[in-house]
Amino acid sequence: MKNILRIILIVTALMNAAGGRAQIKSIGVPAIQNFSRSVYRASTQNWAVAQDNRGFMYFANNDGLLEYDGTSWNLYQFAEPALTRSLTVDKNGVIYVGMFNEFGAVKPDASGKLYYTSFRHSLPDSLVDISDVWRIHATGDGVFFQTYSYIFYFDADGRLLRTFSSPGNFRFSFFLKEKLYIQEMGRGLLELKNGELVPLPGFETLRENEIWALLPGKRGNLMVGTAEAGVFSYEDGVLIPWNNEANDFLKANQIFSASAPQANYYVFGTIQDGLLITDLEGKILQHLSKRNGLQNNTVLSLASDRSGNLWLGLDNGIDYVEVNSAFTFLFQPEGLGAGYTAAIFNGNLYVGTNNGLFVKSWTNERDKQNAYFKLIPSTVGQVWYLGVHEGVLLCGHDNGTFQVEGEKVKKISDEKGAWKYIGLTGKPGLLIGGTYQGFTLFEKEEKSKSWRFVKKIAGFSESSRVLEEDAEGYLWMTHGFKGAYRITFNSTLDSVVKVNYYDKTAGFSTNNYINVYKIDHQLVFTAREGIYRFNPRNNRFERDEKLQKLFGIAGHINYLRQDKDRNIWFVAENKPGVLRFREDGTYSQITSPFEIIQNQMLGGFEFIYPYSDNDVFFALESGFAHYSPQASRPFEIPFRAFIRKVEIPYCDTTLFCGDHFPGQLSAKKTVPEFPYRKNAFRMSFSAPRFHGKRGSEYSYKLDKYTEGWSPWSPATSCEFTNLHEGVYVFTVKARDAFGNESNEDYFTFRILPPWYRSRGAYAGYILLMVMLVLFFVWFILKRIEISQRRERLKHLREYRTREQVYQREALIAEKQIVSLRNETLHAQMIHRNKELANQTLHLIQKNKFLTKIKEELRKVSTQTKDETVKIKFSQLLRRIDKEIDNENQWRVFESAFDEVHEDFLKRLKDRFPELTPKEMRLCAYLRMNISSKEIATLMNISIRGVEISRYRLRKKLNIDRDMNLTKFILEL
Repeated sequence: MKNILRIILIVTALMNAAGGRAQIKSIGVPAIQNFSRSVYRASTQNWAVAQDNRGFMYFANNDGLLEYDGTSWNLYQFAEPALTRSLTVDKNGVIYVGMFNEFGAVKPDASGKLYYTSFRHSLPDSLVDISDVWRIHATGDGVFFQTYSYIFYFDADGRLLRTFSSPGNFRFSFFLKEKLYIQEMGRGLLELKNGELVPLPGFETLRENEIWALLPGKRGNLMVGTAEAGVFSYEDGVLIPWNNEANDFLKANQIFSASAPQANYYVFGTIQDGLLITDLEGKILQHLSKRNGLQNNTVLSLASDRSGNLWLGLDNGIDYVEVNSAFTFLFQPEGLGAGYTAAIFNGNLYVGTNNGLFVKSWTNERDKQNAYFKLIPSTVGQVWYLGVHEGVLLCGHDNGTFQVEGEKVKKISDEKGAWKYIGLTGKPGLLIGGTYQGFTLFEKEEKSKSWRFVKKIAGFSESSRVLEEDAEGYLWMTHGFKGAYRITFNSTLDSVVKVNYYDKTAGFSTNNYINVYKIDHQLVFTAREGIYRFNPRNNRFERDEKLQKLFGIAGHINYLRQDKDRNIWFVAENKPGVLRFREDGTYSQITSPFEIIQNQMLGGFEFIYPYSDNDVFFALESGFAHYSPQASRPFEIPFRAFIRKVEIPYCDTTLFCGDHFPGQLSAKKTVPEFPYRKNAFRMSFSAPRFHGKRGSEYSYKLDKYTEGWSPWSPATSCEFTNLHEGVYVFTVKARDAFGNESNEDYFTFRILPPWYRSRGAYAGYILLMVMLVLFFVWFILKRIEISQRRERLKHLREYRTREQVYQREALIAEKQIVSLRNETLHAQMIHRNKELANQTLHLIQKNKFLTKIKEELRKVSTQTKDETVKIKFSQLLRRIDKEIDNENQWRVFESAFDEVHEDFLKRLKDRFPELTPKEMRLCAYLRMNISSKEIATLMNISIRGVEISRYRLRKKLNIDRDMNLTKFILEL
């Protein structure tokens, strides 16, 4: 069923392609992609263009045969020099190339890699120098190769059938309607009939003029393009000059290449001034040159691809021109600037940009196509708005408000920053303008048919760019960073009497990026999280799920505009589209044609102007685009993704170079096998789909390895590593810029098992297992013999073992006793240490208390005047000092300290005999890690005195400055 549907699609597409009449747009300039030599990495000049059966493009380049598959460029050099002048592709996809002194066929080998077969060897030995092969024509019976001196006729297998010669007088040949024509200087245009070159009557006047083009005419006649004399129509043996504007241009700029895509328009490539596209009557539809997008004005070759778009081989580069597109771009040689607004009024097209207001005539097709925009001088600067109000075109400008009259403007207001103008229902003749700082009022003067500035409306000063009136007559204004406002004016519209402000507390999730638009005469509000409507019953904003579902877009809708036919134009997440209104009241969403301008609109200032069914303007960052839904568009011809290369990543080995003959080469191939050590692959793929700004996206899968199709991605390669043995099928498909999916391409391959999982390996495993079993039997018998020998020694060992066990147990018991004794001593030591610490703490507390009493007594003593009391206080102070310095207290502490610290003071005295008793006490306190403050209390001195004593002690102990005193004493 799937194959039947595919066949139906292909047949339908081919019928459309055969019968369709593409309309070349004359408004604006089509999208042009420039490929410079730095991109395709070959020479500048490209002499011929052709497309093969797969859709790949080929170019005859000075450096060889150039291939473009939609993703990458490849250069093939089959001779030395590789200077390639001509090429063609036959119905079977075989490529024929003509070079300097060389020509032949290019076909793929078993791996898909292109190889070259020369036809030169079939020529007689006398033909040493044939010079350049300028034309190749592949017919149903054979292939013609033409130089300036010879025409060689070969069959498809490379056998020479016939040679035609002229001593350097042939110019160029043409194959048209299954007939071969060639110009011979001095004889005119010749036709090959019954194996002979016969002159056509009527070409006597062009015997010395070079014929560069031969095209089918409208009535079955021939159109003859010459280098200097222009174009002629050849009818009934008579040459008739093509008298029209196109021919005058071609005479002046010299034809070099030509084509008649789909036989309903002509394309001429010139030497001096680019490309000219005309209808069959000679009316100029497009003129493209270096001024409006081409890289070079000399068009050496051209061809139309399957989508009806043009490929140009230039004197310097390659260009792709999307003539078969609904989009063109308004062009100005010096640039228009960023687009903000547009309007068609009184036969003129006006566009507002950041550089000013531009105008051009819109009265006829010639003006639309050829006329450049003119800048209205007094409008230089930022233009925000263009709109027709009661028959008058107004321009909102950074410098104020202008009334537009033809190619001139009249300033009617100096209020800075005129965003927009809106007339309220029931208030004819009055107009409200939104500015940087509130609103302005304008009044219509009937006599002069113009608007007059009245005053700045009082009571509101917010920047008012987005305005709409609701059904109740309220004016709504939304601020991009504050929220929404409902404005109420007084009856004369000269003052704001009430402002209702709505922010995120009224239903929105944020105050930012809120806009108001009118759809079906009802206001809708767009925010980052969806579309809202105002509910006056609860004075809140509520989600409009029905309209949101209609768009089916999760992202933020930046812009909305409804045209007269109820179509809704929108921009969502910088992606434009349209909801087309159907007769049954439903909508269909269309987004794919607008891919070419995706992400080119000014964020926050999006603008779409649907002037008519066939004229829709989009404001872009670099100007304006024109969209014509009725214009030609790419044929929906099914296309295919191609696996271009299969490589082993770590050694850069190419295993497969693509299927050049789909359905034929694959059927003949056997499944390739790869050793297990080569179980990592890099797959490269492409799809020959060229139109649209965004390239194709790809999805792939590898059976037995991936779970379903991969996500769509623009990546053109993928890698698989550590594949297990088995048969794999790699499948890839593509999706073009318009959402069309391609047919799939497949590559089947087999990974062989590693040597240790091969049949030979398994036979070796079995033999090894048998040997291991025999070894284990021998080993067990040997173990029995050894165990019997060991049994005899067992009892002797047991006796000796018991004796050793008894000895070890005695030693363990003795060690346990010693351990218990040590633990007891350690416990006692800990207890004594605690007692010493408690005793020391008690002394500290007691001395602190005595010291505090001593200080209090000293204060009281100084305050009393009674000498008896002073004497008594003095006695008490001496008794307290004596109690603090009590030698008995020190002796008790010294005794307890020595028990804990094992004669530390004795060892200290023996090592440092010059230490005083006071310094010995200081060392003891430091040994116990007592702070200086506590030591001062114990020794009845100040903290400063402790520091001085520590300093003197360091000198007597001869300790370095970097050495910690306490640490030194602890280590003694």
